Amino acid sequence: GSVGGSSSSGGGGGGGEDSQGGGDEAAVYSRERPAAPPISSTPRAMTFDFGEYRVEGSPLESEGESTAASELPAGKRLPPPDDPSPDRSLLLFSWRSPIRRGAARLVWHPRFEHAILVLIIVSSVLIGLDWPGWHRDFWLKQAISYADIVCGSAFMLECLLKVVTLGFVYSRDPRFKAYLSSGWNRLDFFVVCITIVSLGTASLREVA
Repeated sequence: GSVGGSSSSGGGGGGGEDSQGGGDEAAVYSRERPAAPPISSTPRAMTFDFGEYRVEGSPLESEGESTAASELPAGKRLPPPDDPSPDRSLLLFSWRSPIRRGAARLVWHPRFEHAILVLIIVSSVLIGLDWPGWHRDFWLKQAISYADIVCGSAFMLECLLKVVTLGFVYSRDPRFKAYLSSGWNRLDFFVVCITIVSLGTASLREVA
């Protein structure tokens, strides 16, 4: 009877050890397993932004924007939509406006400056190739005329995007200077005005 009792008590002890070991493994597993993020019951709007869908206020969007903003200079960082600045470009567009935010993303993109620089070089080469003695029906002169229209339109679009992003003459936000406050932008605006006059006179000559 005592042997049976001891064996049963030994079996019970083994079961206790097994149950304790299982509890330890479960505790370790629960400590190593990351906790699931809480599910928010607040509905979030889905927006289509430059070829991709984003959930407004999502951690992924905030992380991406902060990473992209940290790689840009201080004067080229896109403010958040709820930025308290009273500045409105052209007295219309605040930083909440998707038009201004889209223009800022384009203007402050590193490849935007490279594309404009390539267009400037191409336009300069075309000016050097053009010769007044060519007949207007000559194929090279016509090609240069079409390329001038493309380059001039691109420069006008660049000017418009920068004005929408920064404002034209005056900015109430000290972080971002207005378009005409920069010497390079004033030169760029002068070139754009000359381009508009040149394209306008060329079209008038063709009509006449």
